[in-house]
Amino acid sequence: MFEKYAILDAVVHTFEKLPEFNWKIRPPTTKDEIALARYLMGGTFVVVDEQKVPVPHANIEIALFEVSTLFGGTNIPKGENDPTPVLADNASVAEITAFLESLPAPVVMEIWTALGKAVPGWGPKTPAGEAPKN
Repeated sequence: MFEKYAILDAVVHTFEKLPEFNWKIRPPTTKDEIALARYLMGGTFVVVDEQKVPVPHANIEIALFEVSTLFGGTNIPKGENDPTPVLADNASVAEITAFLESLPAPVVMEIWTALGKAVPGWGPKTPAGEAPKN
């Protein structure tokens, strides 16, 4: 019913160098959009000359947040002899983030780029008219 407004179905990203594995990106809800806006407004603080100075989130931190928030499932197995997916479809954001933090950064960035192609307003920010790069 609302397909004219938004993406309603999960998008399945197949890994470029490991095509037997995939990562599902679920469509964002309004709650997810609010969470992202608040996260991006947050950042962290460092103390310089006894004053708190705001420091924006690094791109990899934003990638982790967005990919974890819109996680819809994966078929990445727990191990060579255990085909059970490493994350349950209903895994918490903390569990997903912890798993992503254990991966090489280029894998996270590949998922984030796929997320950006699937979900308007999310993913790596690029100049107008330019496609995101991996």
